[in-house]
Amino acid sequence: MNFTFPAKTILAATCALSLAACGGAADEASDSETEAEADTATVEVTFPESLAAFGDGYPEAGDPCRRLGEGSATVDWLDDSATLVGCPSPESAAAVGGNLVGQVEGITVLSIPTSDANEGMPSEMPVMSSPVASPTATAKPAADPGSRAALEAKCKAAVESTTGAKVTRTISGSFSEAGTLFQFEVAGAQAPWQCIGYRDGSTAGVMYTGDEGAL
Repeated sequence: MNFTFPAKTILAATCALSLAACGGAADEASDSETEAEADTATVEVTFPESLAAFGDGYPEAGDPCRRLGEGSATVDWLDDSATLVGCPSPESAAAVGGNLVGQVEGITVLSIPTSDANEGMPSEMPVMSSPVASPTATAKPAADPGSRAALEAKCKAAVESTTGAKVTRTISGSFSEAGTLFQFEVAGAQAPWQCIGYRDGSTAGVMYTGDEGAL
């Protein structure tokens, strides 16, 4: 049995089939791209054991680069004054900086100088100022041997030496160009004793002013 369909009906059916085919192809392409992205996202960089990588990332946790320890491939690069770091790509290595020392199985190895232990300290130790020496006390000029005080003291000593008794007080001191005449009260004496002190510091004239018969 033969069936005859109008031309418009055939054309519509053809277009519907074509759109369905195109839509399926587009969906398949989209699914492929999604799978490829998923595969890329799940790719994890593996650091070879020879690098002795450790930590969760460098310089921050989660970063792609990692610190490297002492391994067969790093032993010649280790330095107490630097940190050895491995990065999985040139881009991540450039972001970290440092000195490029080599590459091991696709891992870029960098040497990053550590901060100076004395950073923040003054470059030169401050010079301690020497303690200021206290000024030497100016020597007092020697007492004038011809001053009143000096002559009084010498006459007092001379009177006590002569009498063998203690001078209790100075009664008077009369100054003149020739010298100063002192009178002293002496313990046990009824009259003053006197002495003359001269400007050169000498003394003379030690004598009792009362009746010597009463001594």
